[in-house]
Amino acid sequence: MYDTNKIFQAFYSMALITCLVPLCVFRIWHMLVRSGTVTRPRIRSYCCRGWIRKMWILSTVDRLVFPLIGYCLFVTCGPWSFGEVIDGHIGVVFVWGIFVNGTFLPGTLTYFYGFFQLMFCQFPLIIIYANNAHRRLYRGPASAEKKLGFLAATWQNLPFLLIMLVELLLALIFWNAYGTLAFIITPLRTWSIVLNLILWYQSKNLPEKSLRSAAALWAASPESKTSQLSQ
Repeated sequence: MYDTNKIFQAFYSMALITCLVPLCVFRIWHMLVRSGTVTRPRIRSYCCRGWIRKMWILSTVDRLVFPLIGYCLFVTCGPWSFGEVIDGHIGVVFVWGIFVNGTFLPGTLTYFYGFFQLMFCQFPLIIIYANNAHRRLYRGPASAEKKLGFLAATWQNLPFLLIMLVELLLALIFWNAYGTLAFIITPLRTWSIVLNLILWYQSKNLPEKSLRSAAALWAASPESKTSQLSQ
């Protein structure tokens, strides 16, 4: 018989690696290229080139990449929530289990819940921030979007709005199940909504100084200009 706990742990580990490794690898790679240790890669595949360039640019923006990495690490190591887990007993929830009334309950569904949060909420948000940073580098600040009109701007940001709607619904379900205390002191749910709203705004309005490092490698790239025309 398969160990359900280990299966969910494996799924969670896969989601964590998916969120963290690209950011860390491209960050280190960028530092090596800037120092002259290695050369910037030339990717022939259009699909791979666009994805690599966007993730690379995101990895160079300190105000975005450090909170994203920190959030993923916190979800793995830190408490998810404080609240009344069992009637009359306050507990602390981690991905690896729950402490309640002096007893540790190993986590099983918590790993699956964490997998869902990282793979279907946080990773798509990372892609959105990478796309916003890429657009900011090549097309200027988000103030230009004001000319689009409400419907056009809503359509352009629809993926982010849908993810935030899902996050809000999950937070309200959490509130209904565990009470106000758990709703307020919930880094995984309520705080993540606030964090991602801030990161989304930052990614849409990045100052030029935050993009200088990426611009030194990508702004004048011939392949970037070619792909920019097609986007």
